[in-house]
Amino acid sequence: MVQQRLVEEQARISALASEKQELVEKLAALSRTVSVSEKSVPKAFTVEEKEKLEKQLHDMAIAVERLESSRQKLLMEIDSQSLEIEKLFEENSSLSSSCQEATSIAKQWENQLKDCLKQNEELRAILDKLRTRTG
Repeated sequence: MVQQRLVEEQARISALASEKQELVEKLAALSRTVSVSEKSVPKAFTVEEKEKLEKQLHDMAIAVERLESSRQKLLMEIDSQSLEIEKLFEENSSLSSSCQEATSIAKQWENQLKDCLKQNEELRAILDKLRTRTG
């Protein structure tokens, strides 16, 4: 589940990065268009056109900032999830070691029980022999 979420977040980061790149390219193209227009057209932009272009430029800059902020948040989330995954791997390793130790102890107890049962049988046999001799 964590792995799937990590993959989804990485895909989202990739999509946001692509979108950011597209916006940066659009911004650059718009800047070039403005530059070319200024050079090729001897007349100046009207105040209304300038305001429109400045607003577009401002909107694109805000979009780029939002994308960068989202990218940073996603990277922090990926780092956080990576740390959690490392912690879970360490925990899993510790639990595995504890399980192996418990299994080993259980095996020792089982062997001790078998030895005790064997000794018990031997003692019963000795007792039976003593009873038959004295009886």
